[in-house]
Amino acid sequence: MQQLDLFRYVPAPAETPPSEDVGRLVIGSDSIEDEELLAALPRAGLAHSVALAAEAGRRRMTAAVPALEALCGRFAGFGADRIVPEQAAAIDALARIAGADAAGALARLIARRTVQGPCLQRTVAAAACLGAKLPAATVLELLRQR
Repeated sequence: MQQLDLFRYVPAPAETPPSEDVGRLVIGSDSIEDEELLAALPRAGLAHSVALAAEAGRRRMTAAVPALEALCGRFAGFGADRIVPEQAAAIDALARIAGADAAGALARLIARRTVQGPCLQRTVAAAACLGAKLPAATVLELLRQR
């Protein structure tokens, strides 16, 4: 069995990654069609996910709820001591979208411990505003943290 060389230089691929295509859409994110926004959100990079999430929230796109929940999941484990901008944007978008789907997504983010620290506080506040139903064990855990 051969040891992997973690420090070996590997040249970047010559083709443009799909996330760079998203950048062109974000420039006018308020002018792109809903379908384009939904397609761009799951593959958005760090630089564009905040703008796309905010636009989905502004439009109150219920269809974007799974993508916004997944966006939060991409950053699970980060943010114990600071806001993760991508998670915060997705949480704010879910709060603006409202409805049962958004409330359920917020409840799952809390119950699965996807968000933590300041983003957890933001998510709990948004979930409370939407009347999200949290598991009793999760509520007890949150109460113990205060």
